[in-house]
Amino acid sequence: MVTTARMNLLLMLPLRAQKILYVPDLGMGYLATSVRKELGDRVNVSMLINHLDVKEDDFKAYLRQHAFDVVCIKVFATSVASVNHTIKLIRSTLPGVHIVIGGAQVNSDSENVLNYISADFALRGEAETGFPLLVKALADDGLTPELKRSIPGLVWKEPGGIMRNDPVIAKDLDALPYPAWDLMKPADFLPQDTRYARRYPVASIMLTRGCPYGCKFCSVSLTKFRKRSIDHTLAEIDMLRSEYGIREFNILDSNSAHDREHFIKFCKALAARNYNLPWRLVGGMRVDSLDAEMLAAMKESGCYQIWLGIESGSDRVLSLMNKELTVEQIKQKVRLVHKAGIDAGGYFVLGYPGEKVEEMHKTIRMALQLDLQYALFMIFVPEPGAPIFKEMQKTGRLGKIDYNDLDTRMFRNTFCECPPEKLVKIRDWATFRFYFRPRIIWIVLRDFASPEKLLLLLKVSFGYLVGRKFRW
Repeated sequence: MVTTARMNLLLMLPLRAQKILYVPDLGMGYLATSVRKELGDRVNVSMLINHLDVKEDDFKAYLRQHAFDVVCIKVFATSVASVNHTIKLIRSTLPGVHIVIGGAQVNSDSENVLNYISADFALRGEAETGFPLLVKALADDGLTPELKRSIPGLVWKEPGGIMRNDPVIAKDLDALPYPAWDLMKPADFLPQDTRYARRYPVASIMLTRGCPYGCKFCSVSLTKFRKRSIDHTLAEIDMLRSEYGIREFNILDSNSAHDREHFIKFCKALAARNYNLPWRLVGGMRVDSLDAEMLAAMKESGCYQIWLGIESGSDRVLSLMNKELTVEQIKQKVRLVHKAGIDAGGYFVLGYPGEKVEEMHKTIRMALQLDLQYALFMIFVPEPGAPIFKEMQKTGRLGKIDYNDLDTRMFRNTFCECPPEKLVKIRDWATFRFYFRPRIIWIVLRDFASPEKLLLLLKVSFGYLVGRKFRW
């Protein structure tokens, strides 16, 4: 139990040896500011979201050095194995620590997540309200049964099973303090997509939360759509420029343009400030939300790249996904993006339940025909909580899911007519066919080989060569 008056809290991503570069995490940044607001000087918050290829002995030394009372780990479906390994290291070093998990996997599978992740508590939904209350209760050493039942979104285990409280969502996004940028300064990071960003440092922002659509493969639509005011968003950009020297920003959410008029007004207000601040929309924007006026406003305000949620080149598969989108619409909208002078990347899914091999080849052919500069081909992975997951579970088609193996690169998908090994080869072939074309090779070289990027990459590479893989 916690016995000190001052709480030492760590917010982190799981250790992942295969990752080298990370980006600031907005979700944990918002949690950090919410805890600081609730506990003030009673809490000392640290964040560990960069250089997570650290040696285990160094990680343990860091834990002992800070003597954390609570560690909160973010969980995605593809990181369950890494989370459990990280928890094992933490418990062997700090036996009395409280471990809390949150993130997409908790939100989509809160009924079962504590059965396969060995945490003490989980928090589902948007945790800016529940997380500070949980940390405060642990700091006060008073997490009574009554208090557990009062904390929004709390998930915990009792002898009778897993208990869950209903989450709450922030109705007014402007009322949330900005993320704790002092704990994740943009200059301390290289963008994860290093070949795309034009200028550094780069920060990410969100204009909206939730989703009004009903794509069957996604669980985000379970949360109500809300948006920030233009003034609140621009004030954060002002702060990031003046205090952290950002020279570019990303918009992470995929539904920022759902309220068309609001988004166009944001772009025009951004252009009027004459920031000379390039930006990208990277979250997989809905193709059907675009139009010529909106794209012109985006271009004028500094947007140079959009990533689009295309998913498939088959009308039948798009209908199975409930995308409410057609192949012809995709082609028309991508032409509009190209005409506006904005680069486009596309997200594609292969192996959707019921998909035929020929339909996968349709997707690949369309990706090659569209005027895209980048593409990401992913093997379909069932997301717990998504409508298709529940549908497959109900019919018995899902089978037994091993949460340690949910990986969009190598997942053994048995839900389409294509054997898993062949599906991986199709995905690899799609990537090869897309990128090994003279036009795309030239674009990648154009976007990657600037002196600034090369210097940054040399600096990082040198750091790894001399063993400076982890900085505290």
